[in-house]
Amino acid sequence: MNGKGNLLIIYVKAPRAGTVKTRLLKEFSAEEALALYRAMAEDLIARLRDSGAFALQIHFTPEDAAEEIKSWLGGDLTLRPQQGRDLGERMHGSFAAAFREGFPKAAIIGSDLPTLAHSRVVEAFRELDQREVVLGPGEDGGYYLIALKSPRPELFAEVEWSSPAVLSRTLENASRGGLNLIQLPRESDLDTAADARRLWESFHGEGEAVQRKLAPRTFAVLAKRFSGR
Repeated sequence: MNGKGNLLIIYVKAPRAGTVKTRLLKEFSAEEALALYRAMAEDLIARLRDSGAFALQIHFTPEDAAEEIKSWLGGDLTLRPQQGRDLGERMHGSFAAAFREGFPKAAIIGSDLPTLAHSRVVEAFRELDQREVVLGPGEDGGYYLIALKSPRPELFAEVEWSSPAVLSRTLENASRGGLNLIQLPRESDLDTAADARRLWESFHGEGEAVQRKLAPRTFAVLAKRFSGR
């Protein structure tokens, strides 16, 4: 175990056209959406995989996709199947497994955060020194990160996943359980064509060089889509 006992779990789906980033399909082809999905996940994992602040695991779905994920991301990463009937059950299962493995702190993020800073993840683990729950709120009413230091199945109860009420319901669950919680600064994940356009524009705004360095694969896919390069 490394990373001072911290474990970061990144959730991924098998890279299959038509099954990933489906909300992009109103304006993107299935192959374009797949290319963007792969690029975002690859950028994120490349940036976070060699951290000295936390260990890394990739938890994938569906459960039968182990060889597909290994072929895509390589065999040197720790891969685990997600298990559960919905996202809440799968996240609770991932946390429970992490604590059984002896990690005192664990966090879960999605794979559609191509420019998420390493420092933001470190901040989440640091906040767990004083808190029981850390949430990274998203711009769409959900959250991009959740960090715990013990299993909290009550956080995931009666949440309508993929709805704008995910964050508010989770906050209600935490309050009802008397949990000490803190929220990190907001971040945007990428689900829609409008999100893709905003990210592309950010590559040309303030901090352009930094953004491109954080997510070169994502930049290349978006450049092909939006500028024909």
